[in-house]
Amino acid sequence: MKYIWEPCDIRVGRRLRASSGSETWMIGYDGTSEAKHNLILVSLADGMISLSGQCYESMAIALNDRKMRPADIRLDDDQNVEVVLEGDQRRLP
Repeated sequence: MKYIWEPCDIRVGRRLRASSGSETWMIGYDGTSEAKHNLILVSLADGMISLSGQCYESMAIALNDRKMRPADIRLDDDQNVEVVLEGDQRRLP
């Protein structure tokens, strides 16, 4: 499955994964930056910042290039889409 990111899909706190990996990443922001382009991509495994200085549009492009997908959508062994809802969430964002 291919997930296509658009700027409206970018939300601080959203968790995601690479299509071929199991590491979880989170979209965050750099609070020390006064620039408009202050979005970052942080690894939840070790805190490494993979992307920084991004706006919503450039973050969407970068996530598409890296083939990232929301963490609440995963593929099972048969390549069927399975939606995993976290907490009290009733629908996908």
